[in-house]
Amino acid sequence: MSKETKHEVAVYDQNQSRFLALRPENEMMEAMEANGESVSFANLTKVKTPSGDSTTWMIDTPYGEPEATRDICGAFVLYQKQGLLWPSDEFDGSGAKPVLKSFDMRTAFRVDDTDDIGDLDEGVLAEAELAQRDQLGRRQYDLSKLHYNQWGSGNEGSGKRFKEQRVLGILPFGEMLPLIITVQPGSLASVTKTIGLLQVPHYRTIVHANLLTKANAKGVKYPQINLTFEREFIQKPESDILKQRYTDPLKSAMLAEDVSFEE
Repeated sequence: MSKETKHEVAVYDQNQSRFLALRPENEMMEAMEANGESVSFANLTKVKTPSGDSTTWMIDTPYGEPEATRDICGAFVLYQKQGLLWPSDEFDGSGAKPVLKSFDMRTAFRVDDTDDIGDLDEGVLAEAELAQRDQLGRRQYDLSKLHYNQWGSGNEGSGKRFKEQRVLGILPFGEMLPLIITVQPGSLASVTKTIGLLQVPHYRTIVHANLLTKANAKGVKYPQINLTFEREFIQKPESDILKQRYTDPLKSAMLAEDVSFEE
């Protein structure tokens, strides 16, 4: 007589989550949900890529002194394309708005018709303008036809004037809100290649973001963002909760809010 094999089904216990943000005692998220609010970029910490050949992240804290770390680790809750065309060839942090912005790197929209376009040529922009405006009534541009999105249109004929980027959101295990990192052109090829190897959605992974020292064609050293992933994936339903609580609201907020991440 054969014996039946009993299979025990693991029950997800939110109290045992590795992520502080997902535990029931997370009063911040409870308050936001109860008050009808969601995650907004306005209250997220943006981590700048350091200058020179530094390989240390400096994370702003509410205690005055920034925290130094070589590794930012957590749930990979946001991965979003972004492209920006600034009125000046070099972004100077003056608070100026970009002239064009894209979230798919196929088409871009005009941020504000009334803003100064700096040293950009309106005639050159017009060559790539589409006849149809977007759903919000903004002028649209075909990036495949935009001169400023071609190689050699950047500063001194190097790279592209239109900056293609990726915006990353990493939720550390012991934090309530994710950290935001902008991937600049110098790190773009490395990051997109790594993302292309993922076999699961990004929000199911634990990612490590660190910095490697590289040199450009002129021999100038710069820090390049390097992503690595842990072999163990985040299992359901925890990954579903992360997607619902962070990934979806962050993507929606990025598309809706007037934010542009240069650093």
